[in-house]
Amino acid sequence: MKKHQSAQQFINEIIEQGIIEAIGDAASIQNTDFEILYQNQPLINIVGNHVGEYCYQAYERRDHVCEGCPVTMTFKDGGIYTKERNAPTDIGRMHAEITSSPLRDKTGKIIAAIEVVRDITKRKQAEKAIDESEESYRILIERNPHGVQTIDVFGTIIFANKAHHEIYGYEEGALIGRSIRDFLVPGLQRDELPGYLEMLVKDQPLPTVYYQKILRKDGNERDIEVTWNYLRDTKGGIVGFLSVLTDITERKKAERAFQEVKNELEMKVQERTTELESTVKLLKKEIRDRKKAEKLIQKHQGQLRALVFKMSLIEEQERKLISEELHDNIGQCLALSKINLSKLQKSYPVIEKDIEETKTLIEQMIQC
Repeated sequence: MKKHQSAQQFINEIIEQGIIEAIGDAASIQNTDFEILYQNQPLINIVGNHVGEYCYQAYERRDHVCEGCPVTMTFKDGGIYTKERNAPTDIGRMHAEITSSPLRDKTGKIIAAIEVVRDITKRKQAEKAIDESEESYRILIERNPHGVQTIDVFGTIIFANKAHHEIYGYEEGALIGRSIRDFLVPGLQRDELPGYLEMLVKDQPLPTVYYQKILRKDGNERDIEVTWNYLRDTKGGIVGFLSVLTDITERKKAERAFQEVKNELEMKVQERTTELESTVKLLKKEIRDRKKAEKLIQKHQGQLRALVFKMSLIEEQERKLISEELHDNIGQCLALSKINLSKLQKSYPVIEKDIEETKTLIEQMIQC
């Protein structure tokens, strides 16, 4: 009884010193019977005042010491132990980190344990959120139809998703630890890769899309479009590269086919254009020739009209001349006939009257 009082007095002295109360986290003191001897205010604010009660009854509603209790282990070997626990509260589930330390008297004997309870609910919530975020990120990466890889500064593949392995034709996991140089088609790009990676680390230019040809496991070549960015440590140093790879082989084939069709169409258009230009030239020449012919026809028509007019004048003159000649000849004949009739009139007095009438007609004809 005296020893118990002595231990209690020692504990009271420690409490009176305000050391436990000054601890920022919730804390309590339990004796070797797991009886709560003291609670600081932060702990009272969390679970209420349970001084004088057994911890397993007050905190866990049990009738025996909790399994894995850090205070039990402290009483057993004097060590410091930490354990995480969670329990439902009025505002949701609370997560706590419980650390148990031995409290010894002046002889070194363990007479009690100091239990510090740190509320880690927010940390646990943050960890859960991070885990969920990481899981979402992992799912996003794994379900991404594009290849995703991370490499170190030397080009060694650290991570590659399923789509990346499918693009290269390898079983999942087979690319890890390999150098990206191993998969490049032999040539200048493959030879210059080490120097290129060294330049990126040294000069750190802005990331730009670049294109490469790779060899699949089956030996087939594929055209790859690479979008990338730097991976940095907490101090900003470059530790590697994150890349997204897209197989554009079919797109390149389509582009080449489109270019061939385009070139063929352009050639046909050029040929047709040349034909049309030749046709236009011929039409222009034909139009010029036609205009010349029309001008010549117009000229000839003018000449023809002038000739016709001249011929009509000549014809008229000829008719007039002929008419005059005929008139003169007829007049001469009629005059001669008149003379002959006058001779007959003298010889044939019987028909003198008839002859006179005839002479009158002839005279009229001569006058016309």
